[in-house]
Amino acid sequence: MQGIDPQRFLEKLRQRAIHVTMHDGKLKVTAPAGVLDAATRSLLAEHKQTLMAHLSAAGTSARTLAVAALRAPQTPAQQGMWLIDHLNPDNISYNIPQAWEAQATLEPATLQRAIDRLLDRHGALRSRFFEEENEFFQSVDEHARALLAVTDLSSMGDAADEELQRRLTQEARRPFTLDQAPPVRFHLFRLPQGRDIVFYNIHHIVADARSLQILRAELTTLYKQACGFEEPELSPLPFQYMDFAAWAAENWTAEALPAQADYWKAQLAGAPPSLNLRGSREYPERRSALGSYVLLSLDGECTRQLTAIAREEGATLFMVSLAAFAVLLAKLGGSDDVSIGTPFTQRTRPGTEGLIGLFINMLVFRLRIGDDVNFREMVRRTRETALDAYENSELPFQEVVRLLKPDPRSRRTPLFQVMFQFDAAAGAARETLLQLSTNPGTARYDLTLQLNEHENGISGHLEYATDVFDRATAQSIADRYVAITRAMASAPDARLTTIAGASEPAVVESSRRPDPTSGQTPSENDVSRTSGIFGRLRRLTAYKPAEDGSSGNR
Repeated sequence: MQGIDPQRFLEKLRQRAIHVTMHDGKLKVTAPAGVLDAATRSLLAEHKQTLMAHLSAAGTSARTLAVAALRAPQTPAQQGMWLIDHLNPDNISYNIPQAWEAQATLEPATLQRAIDRLLDRHGALRSRFFEEENEFFQSVDEHARALLAVTDLSSMGDAADEELQRRLTQEARRPFTLDQAPPVRFHLFRLPQGRDIVFYNIHHIVADARSLQILRAELTTLYKQACGFEEPELSPLPFQYMDFAAWAAENWTAEALPAQADYWKAQLAGAPPSLNLRGSREYPERRSALGSYVLLSLDGECTRQLTAIAREEGATLFMVSLAAFAVLLAKLGGSDDVSIGTPFTQRTRPGTEGLIGLFINMLVFRLRIGDDVNFREMVRRTRETALDAYENSELPFQEVVRLLKPDPRSRRTPLFQVMFQFDAAAGAARETLLQLSTNPGTARYDLTLQLNEHENGISGHLEYATDVFDRATAQSIADRYVAITRAMASAPDARLTTIAGASEPAVVESSRRPDPTSGQTPSENDVSRTSGIFGRLRRLTAYKPAEDGSSGNR
């Protein structure tokens, strides 16, 4: 389409309540009386074939782009986050702060132009969220801007890094007001010796792990373009997140997916409503979002053993690591019936791979563990459970909760309180940036085990709610996971009752005292273990968003 960006053209039309869709292989245009003027009719006729090709390539239908004035229902995942924010306005558990060191000195005015173009390209970054007549909506604020804040620390000498960490933590803990756009903030910190740190904080309601990759890559390209460098133009987006949300509202429901609804009702019927892990505190009436984390790692030899087991059982490293976690939770909770949540990507629809937005669904893996089985059998059970869950992954978690009707009086999160995330190795590109420790000191679930595969093994952290666990207990759980996993990796055919570390009560009892790290940044010991403030890009901090499975190793 010469001289016209098709996506921008369609977006401008939708602002005027003119909707262009594909229906039965034909272009369909609907608009209120008197809105469709002669000039617009001429443009539509002139570029009809290109518009049809554009809409067809996006896999759109009559329902896909029917969004009035850039307004759409919130997706079920967004509704959950919005409700938490509405009930707790100062909640920061869904903040996603990110920071990296630029490879050259940046020009603030040029960076601002790049940010403006990024927000202009992705409507999700200009969205606001609200309730109207007991319905939850999102809309795009066409005039929203994310103004770049600039803080100069270049005159502070050796004290600059410490001051930077203090300010990053402060920025990471600033809550968002979701009924106001934009749900993202940008900050440039200037350090001695010409070092520049780019920081942004984005709310999880408009972003997943893949979104962070898109944001960083496109902001870099747009900055280079604004500097006058010859950079390839970004490909036009086939549609916006609002369009996806409108489509999902009609297509991802229990009524539209009856077979998936039946699967989840059968799979989770009768599951224990909660995990009561040894060493936890008495559960509070209302758990806060405060949290912290402890680090853990599995060496290269153990990782190779786990990889070999995965290959022999037709599984993945994700499945093997999850199986080991389930065994540990069963021992800690005294139950052979364990439910663990894990995030799963919903970027299956053509055209969603390049969008910034929340394309995540929570899946519940219900695993049965018996002492008479060995680790290989646990891996097989986990593999079967995972594959079945993937086949039924489109039904939103909130719909599953609605179907199962858990006790509304429960103080715990429904269906699961422990989450597992695994970030498979994705090549050297992930290691080219410097990332900062900007942990906001929160925990979304009672426990979250986040593991990351890299060339030297597996490392990660155990995030814990400080209202539920103290640091000593969390560290003991992390240490015990490492011990049990190593033992099962070296003897996968041994019965679980014979595995060293699988039976003895290694978890220390809670002292019932407040956690000294609650709501704080990592201790000096934690920071030293990650090579100071700066380090090669790692996913060790508690703010990491729900992983979207983009690595493909599920």
